[in-house]
Amino acid sequence: MEYFIHNLYLHNRIMKNQFVIENYQFIKLKSDKQFDSPFFDVITYKAKYKSSTKEKSSCLYTDKNKIVLDDICLILSLMTSYDVQYSNSISTTLTQIDPRKFNLDSLNLSILYFYKTNNYSKIIKNILKTIRKDDWLNKYNNGSPLLLMKEAMKKQNRESQFLNCWIVWEHLFYLLNKNWISEETLKHKITAKDKISFILTHFGFKDNTTKKEHKNIQILANLRNQIVHKGIQPEFHSYPKEYWLFFELTQYIIAKILNIEPYDEIFKSFDKFKEFLEGSRK
Repeated sequence: MEYFIHNLYLHNRIMKNQFVIENYQFIKLKSDKQFDSPFFDVITYKAKYKSSTKEKSSCLYTDKNKIVLDDICLILSLMTSYDVQYSNSISTTLTQIDPRKFNLDSLNLSILYFYKTNNYSKIIKNILKTIRKDDWLNKYNNGSPLLLMKEAMKKQNRESQFLNCWIVWEHLFYLLNKNWISEETLKHKITAKDKISFILTHFGFKDNTTKKEHKNIQILANLRNQIVHKGIQPEFHSYPKEYWLFFELTQYIIAKILNIEPYDEIFKSFDKFKEFLEGSRK
């Protein structure tokens, strides 16, 4: 079986023109199209399935027609900050694909740093190994946070990006507490601030928070409430640091979910978060 990969851009320094993942041989294609055009997607690789065995089914999608190549493309999208998809024909144009680079790329930069000394395809294999484990699939609802993260990373205005990242956090809070939390508790008894604090603690940012730190965490919840209830407001321009901190924290968390290390050489998330918690606003 032969497939054509759209929007896959890999740095020559860390990836050869040919590589193999899950019996798919990826071959870089020559193209005279302008790679960064915002108007059309570009077929950059060909992938040949080179095995006599049947292609594995996807573990991230509920659609039974999805195959492991769909999982690989999702991982590559998160890793390269492009909407990586495949088609069955070189003449196919994917009208639903976004050819532009995503707004968020700290996750991409973190992986690039990590792979200065490692094989780039190896991390994909390691991620696939991680996400196929039964405990991981049960914990993260067959990888639904990854699907949400891809949408959150895409090109969009800052307020939409913030809300899409917020959805990732809300979803993670539910998944990590679904064994004890009730719908009533979720809807009426847990504040947004407490949900943020829980996620930050769970992923190792903070063991516990002081009253002052809780007040600063509330700033993120207030931003969410203002966007949802008031729409895009000019005064939001006074919160650039909080926006980008939340974006980077979200990418950091996804990196941890995928078991990618080292993260903070690029993110510097702990330093930024500490500064945010200890800061004061008038």
